[in-house]
Amino acid sequence: MGADTARRLLCPPVFSRLLALTVGIGIGGWVLLRLGVVDQPKALIAFFAPCLQLCFLRFAHYTFKKYAGRWPMDVVFNWSRGLVLDRAFAFFTTVPALLIPVLLMGRL
Repeated sequence: MGADTARRLLCPPVFSRLLALTVGIGIGGWVLLRLGVVDQPKALIAFFAPCLQLCFLRFAHYTFKKYAGRWPMDVVFNWSRGLVLDRAFAFFTTVPALLIPVLLMGRL
């Protein structure tokens, strides 16, 4: 996700709506599991994964901002010098966002 997109998603009015939406998706998945529409408990992780990923993204961005004193920059095609922290941030936010649901599903 680009840095500008993440910055827009994490501003307070948009973030509160997104959080409500992702929690609603998770609760909807839980209701579907209780009603028997979904028969695999592993599917519940897929319903709650957006909420976990959104909270992880917010924590990571605010931790970067506190540590580096600025918002992270998009480094996909930006090979400028001095972006080591931004590249590490991009790597360490992308990999866990992909692995958290996979690892949780493997445990059930």
